[in-house]
Amino acid sequence: MKPHILQYLRCPKCLALLRLDTNTIEIVERDSAARLAPCSGLCSSSGLGQHHHGCMECTQIEVMSGTLACTSCSNRYPIDQGIPKLVIRDSSTDDVVKARTARTFGYLWGRVGAIDHMTSRPYHFEKMSSALSLPALTGLVLDAGCGEGIDLANQARDPSVEVIGVELSDGGCHTSFARVVQLELHMGPLLSGMDYVHSERRPSTVR
Repeated sequence: MKPHILQYLRCPKCLALLRLDTNTIEIVERDSAARLAPCSGLCSSSGLGQHHHGCMECTQIEVMSGTLACTSCSNRYPIDQGIPKLVIRDSSTDDVVKARTARTFGYLWGRVGAIDHMTSRPYHFEKMSSALSLPALTGLVLDAGCGEGIDLANQARDPSVEVIGVELSDGGCHTSFARVVQLELHMGPLLSGMDYVHSERRPSTVR
C-alpha cells in the first residue's frame, strides 16, 4: 500500500477516517515514482517538515503488512502483501454467494501470474477507450474490479493519473507497485472525489 492512498480510504462500517497503526507495519522500498506524494511521516526526513506537499522519498515507501484502525468505531483492517483488506464478512446467504464468486474469479486471476510492469500491453480499457473514442484519463481514477491488474499497471505509468484499483477476490492483481484495495464496491468507502470510475464488467463503463 502506498501510504498516501490512506487519504482516500474510509471504514466500510461507519465511513470514518482510517489511520495506519505504525506499531504493526512492515515497509519496503521501491523505485521512485514520477509523481510526488505528500509526506507520509514514514520517511527519514519527515521530522524536518520539508516535504509536506511533495516527498520523493515517500514515493519509494510501500507498506507490505500492518493494520488500518478506524478513528471512530473499533474495527481494524489488515494490510496483507501490500493490499488493504477492507472487507467485513458475515454469514448471510448473500455473503456466502459473494465469497464463492470472489474465490472463483480469484482463482482465474491467480493463474495469470505476475505482471511485467515494464511491458505495456493494450488490454481491456485501452481497447474500450479506442472503440468508444473516450478522452484520455486524468486525475484520480478508480478501476472498479481491477482483476489481475493489467489495466491498472498500464494506467499507473501516466504521471497525470492517480489510479486506485478495487478488487474483492484474493487472487486479483499481482502488481506490487499498484494501488490496490480489497473491498466491496457497494459499500463505497473510497468513491467520493474520483474524477473517473471505470469497470469493464458493468453496463456503464466510464463515468
